[in-house]
Amino acid sequence: MYRDLKQCSTWTVAVMLICAGQLLAAEPPTVKITVLSLRDYGWEPLDPVHPHEIDTVRRGSIAVDHKNRVLVGFAVRERSGLVTRDQPALSFHIVRLSPDGKTDLSLSLPTNGWRSNSLYLSDTDQIIVRANDSLQLLQSNSEPANMGKGSWKVIAPCGWRCQITQSPSRRTLLLDTWDVDPPLTVIDTTQLPTVRRCAKTSHEAHSITDKFAYSSGQTRADILNYFSGKTPRAEVHLYRWPLCEYEHLAEIPVPIRGRYTVMNDRFFIVNADTKAASDVDGDLEVISSEGRVKFRQAMVKHDHWDAFFVPIRSSERGDRIAVDILTTRGGNRTLDISSHVTARRIAVYDIEAGKELASVPVSAKHKYRFEFDLSPDGRRLAILEDDTVKVVDLEEARTGEKPTERADTVDLKDGTLRLQVPIPASKPKQ
Repeated sequence: MYRDLKQCSTWTVAVMLICAGQLLAAEPPTVKITVLSLRDYGWEPLDPVHPHEIDTVRRGSIAVDHKNRVLVGFAVRERSGLVTRDQPALSFHIVRLSPDGKTDLSLSLPTNGWRSNSLYLSDTDQIIVRANDSLQLLQSNSEPANMGKGSWKVIAPCGWRCQITQSPSRRTLLLDTWDVDPPLTVIDTTQLPTVRRCAKTSHEAHSITDKFAYSSGQTRADILNYFSGKTPRAEVHLYRWPLCEYEHLAEIPVPIRGRYTVMNDRFFIVNADTKAASDVDGDLEVISSEGRVKFRQAMVKHDHWDAFFVPIRSSERGDRIAVDILTTRGGNRTLDISSHVTARRIAVYDIEAGKELASVPVSAKHKYRFEFDLSPDGRRLAILEDDTVKVVDLEEARTGEKPTERADTVDLKDGTLRLQVPIPASKPKQ
């Protein structure tokens, strides 16, 4: 059921300019942040988690397309009383915002869960949605001027036990369903509605590209050597195999400590710091499949990028990445006391230039949903924080400039807030 969604009145309420140059620079490069409230589009708080719902990091709620338009999806209650499979109590709403902040598309489709919905974009910006136990495609010819009249086509079933993984290029989707035989479905978005099914593998695919599935794990020998005291730790190995061809499993010689992210079949984001005190203390590295380090970002003391709960995003060319970085305090490994998060930010790095482009502060805690996406060209970052969306327009820093430590001037002109926000400079660990 379609619900009229009014134009956001707070799109230009706050615009923050984040300095990325030196304080003494005459005209430092800036990052503009535009903030909007999803409550103006019908957003409402989610019900408590139901037993049949699983809220995972792979669920997508926000995306940026090739035209730098931001798409946001959220569930709302449509009706009470008697409901059926075809007419459930909820609807999944999708709002698309043009680069200038106007709503240029507003859609809605039935769904039977608050947290079982996902929003995806193909490599050609086709809108694909998981809702109501199925994966559905918005027909390419169904975006009329009168928004909300789109027609949805079911691609494949995808119930509550279905897990979806998308390739960095956005061209390929892998559906892994526990109670279906065969359990794996590979979807090439350029060949829809054709799907390919394949049997279960011994390793779960943690990441995929358009050609390969990737997984990490420990061998039995490494585990036995660790527990027998022969080695200080059980080594983690990275494996890959052609999609649907697990018999061609091969090991990739990339060192891994903790988390890794596949950017493409040549480069990976890893924690490869063997001197780190733990898996989450390492620096961030972009490393090739041959083991060559292309980019390294040293973490400031108490900062950690190795959080499994928020995916790392990369541009289409792999030249920029956006990473969730946590600042933690108060932990003690000897006494087994967990640390607590005191600050959080999204850092954007230019891999080719070897520098940090921006550091966007976000809330340390979120009640409903925290997620972000980087545009294919790497120039726009969209951040979802519960009922708020921040759209960050990245500007390229000048050659030779470094992020500033402090900037605290506030300038109010024409009713618009312009705030100089500090961007931490990269520092080695102490």
